[in-house]
Parts: sequence; structure tokens; C-alpha cells
Amino acid sequence: MPPLLQAILLGIVQGLTELLPVSSSAHLLLLPSLFGWRSLGLPFDVALHTGTTLAILAYFAADLWKIGRSFLHRPTGPEDDRLRRLGVAIVLSCLPAGIFGLLFQDAIETVFRSPVFAGINLIVFGVVLYLADHLARRDRSLDALGWRDALIIGLFQTVALVPGVSRSGITITAGRLRRFERSDAARFSFLMISPLVAGATLLEFHKLYRHLVREDQLAAFLRHDIVLFAAGMLAAFVSGLAVIRCFLRFLQRFPLDLFIVYRILFGAGVLLWWWRH
Repeated sequence: MPPLLQAILLGIVQGLTELLPVSSSAHLLLLPSLFGWRSLGLPFDVALHTGTTLAILAYFAADLWKIGRSFLHRPTGPEDDRLRRLGVAIVLSCLPAGIFGLLFQDAIETVFRSPVFAGINLIVFGVVLYLADHLARRDRSLDALGWRDALIIGLFQTVALVPGVSRSGITITAGRLRRFERSDAARFSFLMISPLVAGATLLEFHKLYRHLVREDQLAAFLRHDIVLFAAGMLAAFVSGLAVIRCFLRFLQRFPLDLFIVYRILFGAGVLLWWWRH
């Protein structure tokens, strides 16, 4: 397959799976092996995450701007208080995964980065999501979100560092266990991961720049790989924007069963493929 087409397809897969509760890490770990695609390298991995990060920031730009602005002046009413509480909750929810990621990210990527772990996690956390979605009460909105909710959901997010779990899946699971409506749980999931993934993306850019300079590859990257970088990033951005819009609307009417069934079937397929190879 031509590298440009591969870059676009992987960008679309990233946009779809990063923001749906189905685990992008599992898909990006396994699809190249299944189809015999060659690795496009570290710069391309950074491009994919940049695309979905920009999609989240673009879609929720108005909300994030209102939250940030609420801290710049004295509160004048209930709306300012609500926005401030939401902003504090977003910050608190980022702390557990941010600390855990800085301390253990490298170890997790080497110890747990295998098809068998991804397949098992797809199934196990799909079942957990089903139980949370169907058994939890649904009597809270984001207006009731407190610091305890934020920390609990943030602690759940640390599990998403392991392939096959899904960042959006595990945070929506936690939100449902805290009795939030599906669409509210998903909205907070996207809002809370926006600063975290933005920070992680900046770190990846820093690592990429240092790697290219250290290996004296910066000029070669700008001459040859920048097109693949841009294609993957754009594909992830466009597909990510579409996914956020459609997913939030979907959750206003339907349960998460479609994604749960997909997780279980995909996980079972991964384990079967691993067993046969």
C-alpha cells in the first residue's frame, strides 16, 4: 500500500478509535501487523495524536474559553460559579493520570504493549462499561459535578495508559458509575482529557524534535516525511471532529451497547489471531 494512503487510513482509524470507547492504542498496535503495513516512524505517531488533540480543542473551544475566562474575573452569578467548578474539576481529574503517566509511561509501554493484553482489556473493560452503563442510576448532570467525582474519574483514567482500555471508555465508565447521564459523562470525558492530551502532545513534539536533531534527521524529515505527517494529522483531525459531534448526539438517544459488542468481538478476534500466530 502506498505510504500516503496508509497515512490517511491510519489517521482516520486514530480519529475514530481515540474518541470512541474502543481503544485507539489497540487498533494502531494491531492493524499494521494484520495488514503487513510498515511502520511510518515516530513522527507519524506524533502526527496522529496531534490531529485528535486539535479536534478535541476545536470542538470544545467555546466551552474551554468560557471556563478559562470565568477565572479571570470575579463571579457575577450562578453561571460563573458553575464554570469555575467545572474548571477546577477538569484540573483535578488530570492530576492522577498526569502523575502516573510521568512515572510509569515507559514501563507500561514495554511491559503491557502486546496483542494478548490488548485483547483481554478490550473484552474485560467492555464488560465493565456494559455493567456501568446499564446498572448505574442516571440522576445527575454536570451541574452536580464535584471534586470527589473529578478525582475518582481521574483515577479511572490512569488505567487507560494500558493498551486496549480506551481513555474515553474508562472515563465514561467512571462517569456512569458516578450516576451521570451518558451524554454528560461523555462530554466531561472529552473536556477532562483535552488539557491532558494537549500536554502529552507537546511533550511528544519535544521528544520528536530532540530525536530528529540528535539523529541529524530534521532536514530529511522536512524534505520527505512532512507530507505523511500532514496527511495523517489532517485525517485524524477531520475524523475526530466528526466522531465527537456524532457520538454526543448518539448518546442522547441510545445506550453504549454497539460499542460494547464491537469491543468484545474485536478483542476475541485479537486473541484468536494471537493464538494462531
